[in-house]
Amino acid sequence: MSKSSVINHQLSILRGFTLLESLAALAVASIALLALLQLQLVSIRAADKAEMMTQALFLAQAKMAEALSSGYPQVGVSSDIVEAQGDQLTWRVEVADASLPLSCQSPDGHDRARKLSVDVTWQKGPGEKHIGLTTYVAENTIREG
Repeated sequence: MSKSSVINHQLSILRGFTLLESLAALAVASIALLALLQLQLVSIRAADKAEMMTQALFLAQAKMAEALSSGYPQVGVSSDIVEAQGDQLTWRVEVADASLPLSCQSPDGHDRARKLSVDVTWQKGPGEKHIGLTTYVAENTIREG
């Protein structure tokens, strides 16, 4: 190896990166970090939405269990507003007589079942969100017979 090639090699090592190369590397790193930041924001929004849906579902299940705890629920509507972690959830419980096929009706021709519907709504972001649960409850004499 000649003396001049050794000196050129040592000068190229000491020279390092140019300003243009450094700016290009910084630009590429910035774009990559911005993409990761956007992904993080999407993840946070999805977790927040899942948390609200879980709270609404727990509230709906609790209201359903409360209505069913008395056995055969009375026909009617009840509603209220509940605050959960700074957000307002509006629940509505509706109990109505259910129309049964003739084969399921009692001998006197009356329906002996109720439709129980629980709806929970909340406002988060654009538009109103909603979760609903519905079940049918038979009077004890039908279930036993």
